[in-house]
Amino acid sequence: KVVMRKVELPSYQEMKDFRGSKTPHRHFAGDSGVRLVPTVMVFDSSGKLLAKPVVGLGTIDFYGDTLDQAIDKGIAKVRGQKVANQASGN
Repeated sequence: KVVMRKVELPSYQEMKDFRGSKTPHRHFAGDSGVRLVPTVMVFDSSGKLLAKPVVGLGTIDFYGDTLDQAIDKGIAKVRGQKVANQASGN
């Protein structure tokens, strides 16, 4: 199961972090190292980063594939499967 959350970098709206504590979106993003948008990060349920963050749009033709690769890598790690080393170095 994949859960996706949109975190607004400048927002003070509260969300629950991985410890179950309330934190503003901007603090969660900052604590996660987000400096540019869009940034897509794949975490496990405890907050461990599972794939290299996808930062910026890069080449729009490859953006969807890049996101799919990051999500697939995260799912494979959660399931305990070996992750193939992809050409992008992820």
